[in-house]
Amino acid sequence: MDVNKTRYNRLKKRVSKGKERVYNFDQTIGNVMNSLLPRKQQERKGSNNDESIQKLQEDYNNKVSKLNNRLSEAEKEKQASTKEYDNLIKKLEERVESGDKTNMDISNNLKDAMNKIYKDREKQAAAARKTSNPSAPTEQQEEETEQPELSTPPINAEANETNVTTDNSSSSNDSNNTSTESGESSVSSAIKKSVNIGEYVKVGKYKYRVTNTFGIRTGANSVPGREGRHSGGLDLVGYDENGNKANLPISLTEGTIVGITRDGDGSVIDPTEGAAGGYIMRVRLPNGKDISYMHLGKDVMDQKADLLGKKVKRGDLLFQGDHSIGSGSMTGPHVKVRVSSVDENNMLQYDHKEEENNPTSYLLYGKNEV
Repeated sequence: MDVNKTRYNRLKKRVSKGKERVYNFDQTIGNVMNSLLPRKQQERKGSNNDESIQKLQEDYNNKVSKLNNRLSEAEKEKQASTKEYDNLIKKLEERVESGDKTNMDISNNLKDAMNKIYKDREKQAAAARKTSNPSAPTEQQEEETEQPELSTPPINAEANETNVTTDNSSSSNDSNNTSTESGESSVSSAIKKSVNIGEYVKVGKYKYRVTNTFGIRTGANSVPGREGRHSGGLDLVGYDENGNKANLPISLTEGTIVGITRDGDGSVIDPTEGAAGGYIMRVRLPNGKDISYMHLGKDVMDQKADLLGKKVKRGDLLFQGDHSIGSGSMTGPHVKVRVSSVDENNMLQYDHKEEENNPTSYLLYGKNEV
């Protein structure tokens, strides 16, 4: 017996059995894997993953496309808005430029109209002086005109009060019909409306009614015995906040009370009997001028110590007391307002007849706008 051959056969058999066991093991593992995850399912799952990825890609592309569309629309809207904004700015600039030119034209026309009115009044005054006293020398007529005039007009036109509805911030239907073909005509009309006798001007929570205007006393602006003379100020009747006539002394401007005096004996006299300002309060204005409130009640003198140095502003009552009687030469209770210059020695100048001291703009605006 060949021992080596026998051993060889035995080993060969063992190897064959080992290979069989390995094959069986691989087969078993393969069967287990197939049972757990069949190949078709894997292929199907792989196919589903591809479809999902493709769908996600398409969704992403759609969203990006929509965002781009929205950005494009937003850009178009922005450009349209910018263009509209630029057009609006351009229109506003044109309006501002046009307004500046109009204001400049009105300012120049206002000065021309004021000068024209002042010259016309001087001519009327000269004519009135010549008519009233043709035999008097020219020098004497001028001297009489330059005398301080402290009288006021009659305040008996009660029927006119209910017909007057204008103030410094509004105009009547007549002003709407005024021709505006030239700046001078519209400005002249505005000036005339602003100083019409019988009109109301709101001052703070109160209001004044104009009973006489600044300038030569002619026509409705005249007082018996004082025709042709310069009034030098405005005659005003103050109304309380409920619209009741109370002859209130209402401050037209801001300033400081610097003087309280008496012209005459303080009683009320008829203008034909003489000229007297009665009780007078002077207020120093920020521009260095003085504004005088005349024909006040006697209570102002009783309160002099407390009032001197007091600061006032537009719309304030100058003092508390009885305003129903007044003082000085007048035909009815009212407040006369005059503006005068002050020299370097703090002395009051009697230049209230000068056009620069016309108190009309102080009444309307609280300061001199001319």
